Amino acid sequence: MAVFPNCTCEQMLGVVDQAAKQVYTDYDCVVVVVMTHGEEDLLMGEDGNYVTVDDISEPFQSTETLLGKPKLFIFQACRGDQMMKSFEVNVVPDASSDMPDRGRNRVPAYPDFLYMFSAPGSFYSIRNSMHGSWFIQSLCSAIKNEAADSEKKEIMEILTKANKGLSEKTNSREFYQVASFESTLLKELYFKTKKDVLVFPMYETGN
Repeated sequence: MAVFPNCTCEQMLGVVDQAAKQVYTDYDCVVVVVMTHGEEDLLMGEDGNYVTVDDISEPFQSTETLLGKPKLFIFQACRGDQMMKSFEVNVVPDASSDMPDRGRNRVPAYPDFLYMFSAPGSFYSIRNSMHGSWFIQSLCSAIKNEAADSEKKEIMEILTKANKGLSEKTNSREFYQVASFESTLLKELYFKTKKDVLVFPMYETGN
C-alpha cells in the first residue's frame, strides 16, 4: 500500500500509470482511493486542474495480471453543489432478480470494475472538519465490522451497510448524504485477511 498526498493532475496520472504496470499475479484485487475536491466525474488535482474518473480507471483495463480480478475505485469527492435534504415516504421494498450467466467467447472491455462514489452525480460530498469524510468514516466502519464478523459478507452487502450508516448522518443544517456505486463485477467478492499487500515503489511527487 502507498499514499500519495497533494498530487497535481500530472502526478495523479503518473501514480495511476505506475500502479497499472505492477504485477498482480499473487494478489486477488486492486483498490484505488482518491480523496479530493471534484465535480461530476471530475477529480481536482492540487494544481486546480481536473482529471476524469476514466483517467484513473482506464489504465487498469489492460493490466494482464488483473484480468478476471476485481478492480475497486473509491472516490471521495463532490459531484456537484446540491445539498441533500430528507423527506418522508412510504417505503415499498423492491423484488430483486438474478441475471442468468451467459457464455462468452470474448472478454468485454470493462469487466470486474467497482466504482464507489461518495455522493450521486450533482450532489455535494460532506466532510467534517474534525473527523473527515462522512463517506470514508462509514465505509471504514462497515469494513471493520465485517472483519470482526465470523460470517463473511459479499462486497455489495458491506457497501449497502456503509450506505445505511452514511444515510443516518446529518449536520446542524439538516443536510444528508448517500453514496453511489457502479459495478461491472462478474462474480461475488469477499474480503479475506491477508498477511501482506502489494507495495510498489513510491512515485516522486515533489518538485
